[in-house]
This record gives sequence, structure tokens and C-alpha cells, in this order.
Amino acid sequence: MPTLIVQVLDDAWTRNPEDAQKTFDLLGAKEKELLWIEGTTRRFKDGYNYFGRYPEKILPFIDKYMKS
Repeated sequence: MPTLIVQVLDDAWTRNPEDAQKTFDLLGAKEKELLWIEGTTRRFKDGYNYFGRYPEKILPFIDKYMKS
């Protein structure tokens, strides 16, 4: 299953980039992408709202795998 992982690079609550990179590397998906959100430490304010602010960052991934 195609998988997109999105993480705040300097998240104050995790040990990124190590934590997210390890999770990404262990995924069994053949088609996977890791998107880093940079310039913030605030997962809740900036991370969870990222695609609402920048839909152009998710639309190509959705388009690539959801075409009928």
C-alpha cells in the first residue's frame, strides 16, 4: 500500500529525524515517501494543519495513487 509519512523535522516531542526515519525505513511498502515539515517545532499547530495550508504538497501523492 502506498504510504506517505509526514513529520515535523524539529518536533519538540520526538527525536527526529531519527524516529521518523527509522519508522519509514521499516515500512514494508514498496512505494513510500517521507515529507519533512521544516521551520517549526510545533507539531500540533503547524504539523496537523500543514495540508490545509499547503494542499499542493499532498495532491500529487493522492493523484498518483488514487486514479481510477
